[in-house]
Amino acid sequence: MIMKRLAIYLYCGVICMACSSVSSYRKQMEAVEAVIEDYPDSAWIMLRDIPSSLLSDGEEKALYNLLMTEAAYKLYKPFKDDSLINYSITYYQQHNNQHRLATAYYYKGSINCDELENKEQGVLCLKTAEELAKEGDDELLRNKILEELCVLNNKSQNYETALVYSKSFLESSKILGKPEHIACAYERISNDYLGIGENDSAGQYIKKAIDYVESCDNRDKARIYANYANTLIQNKRYPEAKHFLEEAVKMRPKANEYVMLGKIAKQEGDTIGARKNWEKAITFGEPKFSLRAYKLLANMYIERGDYLQALWMVAKGDSINNVYQEQKRTSELAEVQLRYDKAVVEKDLTERKNFWLTLAVVAMPVLMIALLAIVYFVRKNKKYRGIIDQNIEQIYQDKQRIDILTSMGAEFEEEAKSLQEQMAKLKQATAMRLGSGKDIYEAVANGDRLYDFTKEKEQDFIDYYAFTHSDEFHTLVQPYRNLSLRHTSYLVMTQMGYGIKDIAAILNVTESTVRNYRHRIK
Repeated sequence: MIMKRLAIYLYCGVICMACSSVSSYRKQMEAVEAVIEDYPDSAWIMLRDIPSSLLSDGEEKALYNLLMTEAAYKLYKPFKDDSLINYSITYYQQHNNQHRLATAYYYKGSINCDELENKEQGVLCLKTAEELAKEGDDELLRNKILEELCVLNNKSQNYETALVYSKSFLESSKILGKPEHIACAYERISNDYLGIGENDSAGQYIKKAIDYVESCDNRDKARIYANYANTLIQNKRYPEAKHFLEEAVKMRPKANEYVMLGKIAKQEGDTIGARKNWEKAITFGEPKFSLRAYKLLANMYIERGDYLQALWMVAKGDSINNVYQEQKRTSELAEVQLRYDKAVVEKDLTERKNFWLTLAVVAMPVLMIALLAIVYFVRKNKKYRGIIDQNIEQIYQDKQRIDILTSMGAEFEEEAKSLQEQMAKLKQATAMRLGSGKDIYEAVANGDRLYDFTKEKEQDFIDYYAFTHSDEFHTLVQPYRNLSLRHTSYLVMTQMGYGIKDIAAILNVTESTVRNYRHRIK
């Protein structure tokens, strides 16, 4: 390591000697610029030796601010604001340095997205950087921008858009001939295919990433191992998945890895290990994976018959759900990108002097597609809300109200106590419904005939299935509107693998009645 650093300083010294006509600080910064891509730690040390207050002109300050921002970002240092890079952007805009302007916009966009939680500003900067890099034929910078955009869109669940960027990222990585970039590109494509539900394609691409993984640093290697382990879990290759997850955790422990390790432990019958892994995942404070961990813990407690503890896990999950929804900001980011792309198209049309005519031709189908997309999105995201879900929401609201009343002093003590008793009764009633639903579900799973299948019990059965199989249930009922209890039960039983004859036997009705259920579902 020491020899490598000495070699870097020697290389930088040669560059400085070759630039004798330039100021000494300018020489140092140009030497830093030559090595910062591969050795950001050394670049950071060299930059810290430059007294920024003594830089002589705007060009030196702009370059210094750009390099400091780049080195800090590469070394994962925290940012309080983006004031340094803003100076560089202003300077390079005024002096028409397209390469450095594109680089500055890239880092401003990355900082706003990753550090400052200003994703709308970040997307606009990244799209600007993308356009400038494309015009300047800067493949390495374009490669970085494409990766950042595909990651950002994947996190925001804009999977179709993310897939476009990740495939472009792969093409760019192949042009550069960098195996570590190629590995990351294959892994990004795999993630996007998972997002749109094409698991086979996801598996194929993550296997390709593994072929290049030895070229990656530990951070990227750990992420690729974790995603490969996810594919292995889907194929029930649990020992192999466990091996890759344990290797990933050694290099870079993350919440997602502990969620998957918990699933494997549960599959192996180690419920204590599963619980410890899921509780560990929650400690990372990542809302997306904390929600998954709470849900898995709730299901485990339901299997034990500890319904009150299960409800407590769900209530904790609900308490962080709003944070998670705010983080996703899916539609807002998609809209920002759409606005930017539209602005670029309009500029091009203006240059061709056909703006108004083309806009009239393009706008109508775009508006129709947008309207259809909105209708589809609303319908797709309409969630089933059973009595159990409603009760859990009410329990959470009551808990918040009790906390407020308690903080207001003794005069509200009676009201808080009354609400506490009301909440306790609601918890007990919800636990009983879960227990009833579980009994019926297990009877159906065993193929038992349901003689006393009242509407209340049928509701318990559906609510229990929706609670314990939320993703599958949502996918099952989403295409239909205004399903009755019996029609929903029919769909659930078909999901459980039963045919018409079996369902008729379980429900104690004729086969023609079951066929009638099927024909009436719309």
